[in-house]
Amino acid sequence: MGASGDWDEAQNTFQVEAPSWISVVAELLGPELAGDPSASGVLGEGEVRDLGPFRLGFLEALVVAADRRASGRVAVGEVHG
Repeated sequence: MGASGDWDEAQNTFQVEAPSWISVVAELLGPELAGDPSASGVLGEGEVRDLGPFRLGFLEALVVAADRRASGRVAVGEVHG
C-alpha cells in the first residue's frame, strides 16, 4: 500500500520500484515483538532503526517545529539562495 511502481499487464502483477511510506515507518518503529529479527530491509545500511513510537514522534515534532519556525521567517515573494 502506497508503494510506487508499475502494473505488468502480461503477468498481472505489480512491480514495486520504491518502498511505501508505511514500510519505512514500520522499520523505523522497530519490530512488533521484542527479539523479532524480521526487518524488511527498506532502510539502507547504517541507517537508524528501531526508534520506537516515542523517539520517532519526538524527532517528527522537532522537524515540524523547525519547519514552522523557518517558514515564518520568509516574506512572501522573497527568494533566498
